[in-house]
Amino acid sequence: MAVDACVPPPEPPDGRDSCEFGGLCALERIAQDDPSHRQTVVNVICAYLRMPFSPMAPAAKPELVASGGLNKPGAESAAEADGTGGAWQQERQVRLTAQRILAEHLRDDRTEDGQSADPPRSRFWDDIRLELTGATLIDFNLVNCVTADANFQRAAFSGDVSFTGAAFGGAARFGGAIFGGDASFGEVTFGGAARFAGVTFGGDASFGRAAFRGDASFPEAAFRGDALFGEATFRRAARFSGVAFDGVAEFGKATFGGEAGFRKAIFTGDAGFGEAVFGGDAWFDKTTFRRGAVFDEAAFGGDAGFGEAAFGGAVWFGAAAFSGGAGALHFERARILSPGASHMWPTGWRLADADGGGYAVVRANDDRGS
Repeated sequence: MAVDACVPPPEPPDGRDSCEFGGLCALERIAQDDPSHRQTVVNVICAYLRMPFSPMAPAAKPELVASGGLNKPGAESAAEADGTGGAWQQERQVRLTAQRILAEHLRDDRTEDGQSADPPRSRFWDDIRLELTGATLIDFNLVNCVTADANFQRAAFSGDVSFTGAAFGGAARFGGAIFGGDASFGEVTFGGAARFAGVTFGGDASFGRAAFRGDASFPEAAFRGDALFGEATFRRAARFSGVAFDGVAEFGKATFGGEAGFRKAIFTGDAGFGEAVFGGDAWFDKTTFRRGAVFDEAAFGGDAGFGEAAFGGAVWFGAAAFSGGAGALHFERARILSPGASHMWPTGWRLADADGGGYAVVRANDDRGS
């Protein structure tokens, strides 16, 4: 059976790397011809991507810098000829080709509508597991890709990353990974546990309309840009304890089917939970809101705990609903750092002087002064 050619590199390589390109093409053809070899071939490609590699070009040789040679015509070519950049550039191209092979054969375009009864295209490799622990990945793109499960623990993602529309049938592990640029997980389906403990998102991180069917764990993660979870669905527990949100944190219209844990999280930018639905308990104990905290029209089905939370800006609970009863909402020892900011507390609650100074959120029938 004839097969398509190997995914072409952007530039023709030479020397040792031409052998590596040829090896990747040969492996791809073997896997395309014989499905029984596909997982093995993917394992080999993943092992290659796990080999040490710096996403940054090596510095020029000191003697070239000292002589001012970097400013002379042909200096870049001379540096490459001396091995300071050429080998790195060729290695980078081989890695990009290895990544494209994975993306090409894991992409299932049927995931765009999720309803197609058509069979997958012949290039699609089904039921593949990815083992990319500690890998260095460059401008990684798995848009509309489908995997059985995937391990990206401690991986270093250089540049922007997109998993938009992807589907992880099993566990997706990203613990300790570092995303250098923007990361898009919009409309991704996490069929098993989604583990992002200790992850650093250097740019914006988008999880809009993502579906978490297993536990979603983000403890101690750091979002340096905006964290966008609008309309995301968390079917089971969602854990964001100790997370640092440096930019805007948007959870508007998100649905939390299980417990939602944001204990000790720090929201440096605005925190938006407008119209969010909390089906289980929601815990914001010891959480810090340095700017606005918006819970307009949010629905809380279980306990809602804000004990020892700190509110530094405007607070809005307009039309928020609490179906757990009068004892389900807790503001014990919460700190109000900007009493002059716009506040709309839940029905039956108000701002008052706190014992020992400062301000507290108390029930409307509390006889403390306001």
